Amino acid sequence: MGLAWTPAFLHGKTVVRTGYGIYYGANQNDDFSDAAESAVPRYSLSSLDFPALSYPLNAFLDPKNQLFSPKAIDRHRKDLSYQNWDFVIQQQLPHNFVAEVGYVGSAGHHLFTRYTVNLINPVTGKRPLAGFGSFG
Repeated sequence: MGLAWTPAFLHGKTVVRTGYGIYYGANQNDDFSDAAESAVPRYSLSSLDFPALSYPLNAFLDPKNQLFSPKAIDRHRKDLSYQNWDFVIQQQLPHNFVAEVGYVGSAGHHLFTRYTVNLINPVTGKRPLAGFGSFG
């Protein structure tokens, strides 16, 4: 929603503008096909994951070697929302110049964040779920 007003007593040389919007994002299942999920996978092989790592990388192609990871969704996750508002005053100046002062604000709620779990424990050198790689 937006509003623009030119007060007559200022001779049409001043404009006051304001606006507000609330935008809703995707539901909790949409993150399974977003750009982060569609990226080409990149794997990092190290002797921690594959103690007998050598060329050719046959271990890399074997599914039992932690290359496949599960996906999960939070049952209590809420759809995200984002609010944006502004208030601007513009004044026409001599020689076709314009002065403008304004305020723009925004707030996000229930925004989706990604984090990675099942990382290798530096003390033990093992993953909590040994049959899987890291996943987010």
